[in-house]
Amino acid sequence: YSFDEKTEIRGGAGIFSALYPAGFLDGVIQNFPNYFAPAITSGIVAPSGAGNVVSAAAAANSAVQSGFTAGEGWGAINTALTSLPPTNW
Repeated sequence: YSFDEKTEIRGGAGIFSALYPAGFLDGVIQNFPNYFAPAITSGIVAPSGAGNVVSAAAAANSAVQSGFTAGEGWGAINTALTSLPPTNW
């Protein structure tokens, strides 16, 4: 509302949000060890049976998580991973 050429009253209403950008959060969340995607290149594709890719991925994840929790370095974690079947990581 304008009283005269020097005095004016303005107002507004609305819902405003300032969330973190997805690119910023993705960079933080998708860091090791929160995001670990082992590349299983051999094994039985079926989800059951000896030597299947599901159990190989679970064993790799377990080795990484337990090594990281124990404070092991990359060399120790890598040694634990390469000793797991399949051996071609």
